[in-house]
Amino acid sequence: MSRKNFAIFILFIFLTLAVTFPAVRHIGQMMIGDGGDGYQFASFQYLAKKLFFEGKFPFGWTNFWRYPYGINFQNSYDSSLLIIFGIFLYTLTSNPILVYNLSIFFLIFLALVLAYSSYAEFFDPLISVIGAIIYGLSFFSIARLGGHPNIFFITSILFFYTSLYRIYRTKGSTSSFIYFSAAALLVPFSSMQFPLLLVGSFPFIFLLLVIFYKKELFELSKIIWQKKVKFFAFILIAFFVFLLFHANKLIGLFSDPQTYLPEYKIISVPAINFVVPNSYLKSLSSIFANSSTQSIENVLFLGYGEMILFVFALTTLKKSRTKTFLIIAFSVFLVIALGKQNFLTRIWPYQYLFNIFPYRGITEPGRFVIFVYLAMAGLILKYLNQIKDKKTLFLILFVLVLERMPVGFYLSPSLYEKKFISILKNSESKAIINLPSDLPGWNDQYYDIYSVYSDKPMVNGYIQWSGDNAKSRKLLSQLNEYRCYHYPAFYQEGDDLGLARQKKDFLLKTMINYDIKTMVVYKDFLASDNCRRASFFVSVLLEDTKRFQKVFDDGDKEVLSLRY
Repeated sequence: MSRKNFAIFILFIFLTLAVTFPAVRHIGQMMIGDGGDGYQFASFQYLAKKLFFEGKFPFGWTNFWRYPYGINFQNSYDSSLLIIFGIFLYTLTSNPILVYNLSIFFLIFLALVLAYSSYAEFFDPLISVIGAIIYGLSFFSIARLGGHPNIFFITSILFFYTSLYRIYRTKGSTSSFIYFSAAALLVPFSSMQFPLLLVGSFPFIFLLLVIFYKKELFELSKIIWQKKVKFFAFILIAFFVFLLFHANKLIGLFSDPQTYLPEYKIISVPAINFVVPNSYLKSLSSIFANSSTQSIENVLFLGYGEMILFVFALTTLKKSRTKTFLIIAFSVFLVIALGKQNFLTRIWPYQYLFNIFPYRGITEPGRFVIFVYLAMAGLILKYLNQIKDKKTLFLILFVLVLERMPVGFYLSPSLYEKKFISILKNSESKAIINLPSDLPGWNDQYYDIYSVYSDKPMVNGYIQWSGDNAKSRKLLSQLNEYRCYHYPAFYQEGDDLGLARQKKDFLLKTMINYDIKTMVVYKDFLASDNCRRASFFVSVLLEDTKRFQKVFDDGDKEVLSLRY
């Protein structure tokens, strides 16, 4: 390794640790993230590891969650890349928190490396490093470390488009086809949302290429056609590998009428979040945050340093087709990413695209900001490429790194409670049932991580919507009265009493039939107004104190053992 490459390697390690600081100081004790989906993804890693270490296909069927009917795990998770990292790391440690945190570090480092290698196709090393920071560590990506690690790895999109250019540049070398097939795999392995975004971007990018790079596009098509056997051979290999991980998910999405699609609703982000950071972002640049709702989906910030450099690029770069191409691409995807704003409501195009595949699967159009970043970064790097003074470039590098430094980075407790976990783990019960039965979107991740620690199957379990179908919800659907809702559910106690006792008899019979002796009642969740109905049904279930023996109670939750 050359001295220059070694310095870049060290810089990327530093950035990996710096943007998540102080996570490295708590690497095995606290989880990177805001306490939401991180638990879910750590649990996904454990479930894949459990299947793999049992000699089973790690993405196959299991009833470890949604006992006794089970789930097809392949349909129920996202980010194969993160899961694969987890399986590998479990050969080195059994700590799920450490496995998850190290996986996040790997993702960050790999994002920087791939972004650098992509930009190195066009620029010298220093400019490429700046590009890796702008795109590989975009504010969109940094924020997703807080709760959506599957959406972090946007570098896969850059890597994919660059691999097409590599085919053109090398006139269809074998290595370029390998790069392309690897990139085609990396996109869905990062997140199944990315293929939708990639396909959604293609009509616009293709049209712009036809307008501005018609000759080059024709030459690329000619190269691929001339070497079609080799090209399609690599594509088929990549497609076969993809099917190993995602075939059942595709079958379910396109042929299973019982698969629940996302709610038919466009979730748009207030425009201010593109130019002023949302308060969810915890970096130095977000000290002056906007007043919109704090939300991970609202972090679409383009960066102060980046916007200043973009303005310089717009005003100082000479007119060229590349400049015009990037400006139009930036503008087009910015309009798409804005979704449907509250002003001039009829003009926003996404409301008309939303009825068409693949846009129907992208309820958060703000995620198209990754293509806004792509165009913006390209124009900025083209501008920086004209600067010959290395000191100026290093100063820009320093400023870009500085605005990404964390201020109160998200870390969450491990939730490992020794006595509680020990009771669950040593229970004679075949599986565990948690009440409330369902906490849609808020805290079911807690159930997941507790099942990891206890190594016990459970009736519940939070999974991705693509696997959350009628089969996997067969028992949970029969326990709807014990679930909580996003909004308070009101009821009349007298009207529900008869039904509550019917459900009590049904649940007790079910527990006996499936040898479920252990029940965990989360009193802190049930105290919420959103769980008022569930709280009533649980109180009726437990009114006969002779049926249950309390074996644990810490004030927030209690463990009950069913007496047959």
